[in-house]
Amino acid sequence: MTTKNILLFGFLALFLSCNKTTNTTEDQQQSTLAADERLITQEQFQSIGMSFDTLTNYTFRDEIAATGQIDVAPQFKAKVNAMLGGYIKAILVAEGQYVKQGQVVVQMENPDLIDIQKDYLETYEQIGYLKSEFERQKMLFEERIASQKNFLQAQSEYRTAQAKLKSITAKLNLLNVDLKAVARGQFSSRVALVAPISGTVNQVTAAIGMFVSPEQSMIEIVDTRAMQLNLKVFEKDIDKIKGNQDLTFQISETSLKSIPATIFSIGKTIDETNRTVSVVAHFPKEYQEGVFCGMFAEAKIATSERIALGVPTKAVVTEGDLSYVFILDRKSENNMILKKINVQILLKNEKYAEIFAKELKKNTKILVNGVYDINAV
Repeated sequence: MTTKNILLFGFLALFLSCNKTTNTTEDQQQSTLAADERLITQEQFQSIGMSFDTLTNYTFRDEIAATGQIDVAPQFKAKVNAMLGGYIKAILVAEGQYVKQGQVVVQMENPDLIDIQKDYLETYEQIGYLKSEFERQKMLFEERIASQKNFLQAQSEYRTAQAKLKSITAKLNLLNVDLKAVARGQFSSRVALVAPISGTVNQVTAAIGMFVSPEQSMIEIVDTRAMQLNLKVFEKDIDKIKGNQDLTFQISETSLKSIPATIFSIGKTIDETNRTVSVVAHFPKEYQEGVFCGMFAEAKIATSERIALGVPTKAVVTEGDLSYVFILDRKSENNMILKKINVQILLKNEKYAEIFAKELKKNTKILVNGVYDINAV
């Protein structure tokens, strides 16, 4: 055997001997571990991405869960109805379209409208004569030339015509009829219905050629710039709710992003079916992008808050009714021993948990990343 081969053989034997010694050491350590202990090498610690943290002060809130829907206040919602029944000739808007107050949205036709305009013109023309006759009879009566009967009759006819003209004028104004055109003898059977508020067309229930009566709604308009959250809070929780209380809610249909809101009003009547009370909350306009009326919402209303020592919730392992964390018990140059200890959860939210255990001190190193990997070992 050559000198070179002898050296290679020696190095290989030394390497295997060292490796065997290392494995033997780890096996010996594993065999001496208690049931609640875990051995982690530095290589495992880094490859899994584990990390420690200590007990930290976090803000914990006591919260009430509630559900509801996005809507607008009643004063920001309007329906378009026909003041006078008739047939629909044109629909000038579509669902989702923005309209301005006073904008024509529907055109209707009703032959009865011509008779109303005729009455207006006849009364309008009579007013001049009746006024002149009233003033003449008044003058004759004051000069004791005409009888009081003639004066009172002329006065009655004039005032009756005035009242009739005001009544017809008001009706034609509601129907958006051009009174100047009527005074010129230009009648029309068309009725223009306008948007009572500015907003978005939420619903169109009319169709061209359809006959609608005065009580029938054709179009619904919603001013979505004034959206609010209508919540249902259970009777058992209502005594914890107050005006101007803060809450957060999430729109299930869009994202998990939390939107802040403030309670505006609290109802005084309990729904006998589900034993809930209506609560209205307002939220900032900058959060209304992508939010639509009718969307379902899940809310959490903060009733109180306090600062307490805790850890991120991902650091806590729950098994049945018990909860655990892993703490650094001892370490060597290459290995560390983690101990699994039972903890009591005092408060918990989505991000943090307030925990208590006798073994925990403020400087105790608690495993926060890689917990489920080590728990499976």
